[in-house]
Amino acid sequence: MTITRTFRFLLFSSLISLFSVATQAKEELLFSIHGSNTVGAKLGPSLAESYLKYLGAESVGVFPTGRENEVKVTGFLPSKGQLVSIFIAAHGSSSGFKALANGEGQIAAASRPIKSKEQAMLSDMGDFSTRQAEYVVGIDGLAIVVNPRNAVNQLDITDVARLFSGEVTNWKELGGADLPVSLFARDDRSGTWDTFKNLVLAKKYKLASAAERFESNPVLSDRVASTPGGIGFWDAVCDFSPEGVVKTLRYAIDLLGEDHVVLGSDFDGSVTTAMDASELVILTETMMKQNFTESEIRKVMGENTRRFLLEQLPEA
Repeated sequence: MTITRTFRFLLFSSLISLFSVATQAKEELLFSIHGSNTVGAKLGPSLAESYLKYLGAESVGVFPTGRENEVKVTGFLPSKGQLVSIFIAAHGSSSGFKALANGEGQIAAASRPIKSKEQAMLSDMGDFSTRQAEYVVGIDGLAIVVNPRNAVNQLDITDVARLFSGEVTNWKELGGADLPVSLFARDDRSGTWDTFKNLVLAKKYKLASAAERFESNPVLSDRVASTPGGIGFWDAVCDFSPEGVVKTLRYAIDLLGEDHVVLGSDFDGSVTTAMDASELVILTETMMKQNFTESEIRKVMGENTRRFLLEQLPEA
């Protein structure tokens, strides 16, 4: 069972600031990204690396800060003769909106739409309910996963809801082995959790108090893999084929408009990602076969990204 959802960057450009430094040796923090672990774990650092290289930075790398799910992307900028950095804290979608409100962050990364209470919290900064306030940078799936030794090979949404609510406590109740169910879920700040809660548990079920909660997808995944009766959920891209990627792009454009969708890939070839720049010709050809307009192809394949970088982020 796979549930499709979008994840977003919520932007407020006037918050972006440069922190001046007194000496050449010091490091300049360009801006900070706070929010979704789905975005911040891999995609966020890759985008930040590409941006620093776009500015002309050299020896760009991703460096841990000593705190879980926080990194700095840093490079040396010859034009300034100093280091420049982008800070990324991936503690869940809600933390991104809070960081915008308290001034800690300049970009919020979210794996869900902004909530009305978050819009109200940020109302002094502008209208965050509009399409102009966000850029969709990818669409992924919500995957329900069990330990690989679990013999149960099919669950419907009701089965999953009953499992995570604690109504089903042993796998034998669903035709599996006599094995207690161990529940692993994302924490309350997670957009992945919000999606699961709304689409699976809905208003009929509540998450069992016995569920172990996690901030990070990889840590949750490891717990499911090491626990015989484990079950969890996290985001997963379902189809990396050109046809699958193009189908996703079509859905996103129809939903949000061609000006608000960018290809979740390395459009300039500066960073190796799951979908490298060498595959862009194949994607363009596939989009043409699927009757995308010239404008849609041009904007999705780079024009929107270039406009976003030039208009929304600080110049070196």
